Amino acid sequence: ARGVRIGAHPGYADRENFGRIEIDLPLDEVENLVLYQVAALDGFVRSRGGRLAHVKAHGALYNRAARELDLARAIARGVKRHRDDLVLVGLAGSKLLAAAGEIGLPAAGEAFADRRYLPSGALMPRASLSRPARSASTATRPARRASPAPCANDSSARA
Repeated sequence: ARGVRIGAHPGYADRENFGRIEIDLPLDEVENLVLYQVAALDGFVRSRGGRLAHVKAHGALYNRAARELDLARAIARGVKRHRDDLVLVGLAGSKLLAAAGEIGLPAAGEAFADRRYLPSGALMPRASLSRPARSASTATRPARRASPAPCANDSSARA
């Protein structure tokens, strides 16, 4: 309703650090962790008449998936095992988006105005930007580097 879409935000089972600590898990466990968290939330959402639209990994899982293709593939497989129409959201130009593309899962790239980027395009550890012009420059830099592509969850791209 009112243009709001609901998304799942699966992450490592790291409550003490809010999912921001990397945990080494076998890839099949990562796939199952994502599947479990996405399916559980989808059950709650459907019970209230809603529909899950997208999935975005959280914290350390998101950051690792941006740079580690095998981990990204495990996340994409977990999402697809639940529903193959969920949009997988990831850092623009990341391994996560590549993994989604490999298995035909819709994907959407994103960038952050309040974060800085390394020359590789990876997120720099958290930093606060205090000047609006710097935030605007930071937010538009990934878009200026990328070639235009339709967004998988763009309503004009749907039939």
